[in-house]
Amino acid sequence: MSAPWMNTHLSPDARARILAEAMTPAELAGQLLADDANAWPDRLPPDDVGALYNAQGPRLAELAGALRARHRLNVPVLFALDSAHGHAMLRGLGSTVFPSPLAMAATFDTEQLRRMGTITADEMIATGIRWAFSPNIDVARDLRFGRIEETFGEDPYLVGEMGAAMIEGVQGDPARPRVLATAKHFTGYSEGQGGRDASECAISWRVLRRDHMPPYQRAIKAGVGAVMSGYHAIDGVPCVINRRLLQHELRDRLGFTGFVVSDADNVQWCHLLQAIQGSHADFIARAVAAGNEVHLAARGVVAALLEATERGDLSLSTMREASIRILRAKFSLGLFDEDSRPPLSDVRTAESFAAAVDAASASMVLLENHGVLPVATAVKRILLVGESANDLRQQYGCWTALCRNEAAETLVRAHSEAKNWTFLPALRARAEAAGADLEYVPACGPAPTSPTVNESDGIALAVARAKVADMVLAVVGDSDHWVGEGRDCARLELPGRQHALLEALHQVCVSKGTPLVVVLATNKPLAIPWVKAHASAVVCVWNAGMGGGDALAALLWGDRDFTGRTPISWPAHVGQLPVHYDRMPGLHFEGFSGGPQQAVPLANRDAMNAFGGDIHAWRQDNTRHIDLPSDWVNGLWPFGFGMSYASIEIENAAMSAERWALGQAPSLKVELHNDGTRDGVAVIQVYVRDVVASVTRPDRRLAAWKRVTVGAGERTTTTITLALELLEVIDADGERVTEPGLFHALVGMSSRLSDLRVLLFSVDPK
Repeated sequence: MSAPWMNTHLSPDARARILAEAMTPAELAGQLLADDANAWPDRLPPDDVGALYNAQGPRLAELAGALRARHRLNVPVLFALDSAHGHAMLRGLGSTVFPSPLAMAATFDTEQLRRMGTITADEMIATGIRWAFSPNIDVARDLRFGRIEETFGEDPYLVGEMGAAMIEGVQGDPARPRVLATAKHFTGYSEGQGGRDASECAISWRVLRRDHMPPYQRAIKAGVGAVMSGYHAIDGVPCVINRRLLQHELRDRLGFTGFVVSDADNVQWCHLLQAIQGSHADFIARAVAAGNEVHLAARGVVAALLEATERGDLSLSTMREASIRILRAKFSLGLFDEDSRPPLSDVRTAESFAAAVDAASASMVLLENHGVLPVATAVKRILLVGESANDLRQQYGCWTALCRNEAAETLVRAHSEAKNWTFLPALRARAEAAGADLEYVPACGPAPTSPTVNESDGIALAVARAKVADMVLAVVGDSDHWVGEGRDCARLELPGRQHALLEALHQVCVSKGTPLVVVLATNKPLAIPWVKAHASAVVCVWNAGMGGGDALAALLWGDRDFTGRTPISWPAHVGQLPVHYDRMPGLHFEGFSGGPQQAVPLANRDAMNAFGGDIHAWRQDNTRHIDLPSDWVNGLWPFGFGMSYASIEIENAAMSAERWALGQAPSLKVELHNDGTRDGVAVIQVYVRDVVASVTRPDRRLAAWKRVTVGAGERTTTTITLALELLEVIDADGERVTEPGLFHALVGMSSRLSDLRVLLFSVDPK
């Protein structure tokens, strides 16, 4: 007779509760450990475990069978792995690697995220892994923070929508998920002081609710199964033991019903680095009591929980409820009911590779173009420069089998196809198809060089070959030596001698009248005003994944059009951070010396007219750092910006109604005209400004966007509905409310105020 919890007619919750009642305290505690399989390379973990991560291939199959057979109640193990942008940690390069999360955010296309999530889940299932440590929905503003590349950028609404789409793709039906998704790192992790990873998050609970919790609200609405707590502390309490954060905010206010997992061995930092009173074992129990049910890669979890329950520091009922949460996830995933299959190692298909190319194409952003792109048919000799043009490790980005792997080059050489995925072979093939010759000179790159490497010779060779080229393509950027977890940087310029390379090439290009196209293969925005001022064209390709080469070639020659938009603002100088578009402006302005006679110059019509009479634009442009040029005040390229080969403009925009009742979602109509000869895609963005409110708030916030295809020479009209929650403020009591009154809807093609039309509407009380 089968065990009662194996009754598939019961709900996952009912089955989990029946099973938990049958488990011993040690078995319950074992479910709360997600151990690192690398810690047990040739034997089984001594304790029962609820989950294992980093197991792959035959070793995963061995562990799955042996651990389930060893368990008294035959409870299966949940296998997990990081999957930030595809099943990219799979060893052997047999999976599909999409562009980095920040690049995927640049698509402004939730369908791209949903498709990536679906393919990721397909490949994870085929390799025996059913729990994904993604998406990262930190709202990231400080570019010194090493993990910027893992995020979806600076805007809470964009981050939430992109994260939700990925969750929906990974999980499918949240009641019966295919793979369990994890929203991380709850919350404010990216707000560490000085851009330092895991530093204290020194912002108020009200600002956390305003800026950092909305993406989690959206993830919970999408049905996310797990949430990962952050390494950092909020208001003096580490997140992993922060009951206010995990219980009051996450569960009571946001309504989360899944389980919370710590980041890797998080509790050890409570006493080692955060110097909180207590022992390692104490913090394990305190975390579970606070609402962090599962410990990732922590030592001594089972013993610590058993001792805590015996002492009465942790009730058995609390530990049982914590265990029920992960058991419920296992039942929902079907782990108890499915027959195990041998894990595959090569899961990429032609269709998934094509999806990676599409995603890379949609993510690349044309930042500057002074008439040199698409590449003209008259261009017959192309010089491609830069080590990053032929570096798959850099192109892959974070959380891949190549990242921080000094054997990456060997792995790529050993793979039959991998050498064809970089920019170099794709650009060479496309040049040949156009009847042009492409010569490649590595010159220099972002990685730290050996003392024996003479980059001066490489730069000199590039300069010499530039003298006979019709166009120079310079691929420059950063690498995983300078970014990622635990790699925060104080500087934002191009690493190494890449800037010197560009200056030398520019000198030749100016003398010969040759266009210099700069391709930014970068994990995050850099402060590169020289590039903006001197390049003939600038293309940001981010970490483009395995489809990056084909995508870039198609875009440069005009086979595809650029539709990517910046998901994060580009600064002109590291000292002006943060420079995100919705930052709080200062109240003092240039020339202010205090006193009532130094009021904002509303009466100075000449000054105000320069900003269209908009005090908001005047305020943002006049509260700048006085030692930086005035045209740097908003950085180099704003959030939401991107050029294309099409010529699409907004001809007219109007609210569907001027007055809206409280609880109604306002909408507007936008008329577009493409007066060019190419079809194109407009990414219309609508920002909301609460004109007068009871508390201070950002000047404007993205409340909707829409991708609209407009044929050459055509006009079209589209309706856009604003996200109702973007009309809300977090009031002085910390409550989310919509305050009736006057609002502005700002419509345009980027967040830059000069690009936006202001439409007025009001919200009336019921």
